[in-house]
Amino acid sequence: MLEKVFKILKNKWIKRFLVLLAAVFVFFVGLYFSIYLGFFGKVATIEELSSIKQEEATQVLDMDGKLIGKYYIYDRQPLKFEDFPKHLIDALLATEDIRFYETRWY
Repeated sequence: MLEKVFKILKNKWIKRFLVLLAAVFVFFVGLYFSIYLGFFGKVATIEELSSIKQEEATQVLDMDGKLIGKYYIYDRQPLKFEDFPKHLIDALLATEDIRFYETRWY
């Protein structure tokens, strides 16, 4: 039995395939550990991801409530559903409707 295995392993194409398979395996294991150890940057924890706070612009208002200015790094403003334009909502629904009917859940 072992003689057949050794005979098969002597084939150069089988050897090349096994070397390629081992190289791919080593590559992915190395990639996983390099990400885990933070070589490409810090990986956020579950707690950090669940407590993300988006900073909003600070608005300066006068006595009448009129906007005088803003202080910000990124000008983020919270929006309500009613603030979105109707055509944007329709476009989103149309896209999702197409995807829904393509999946054939029924």
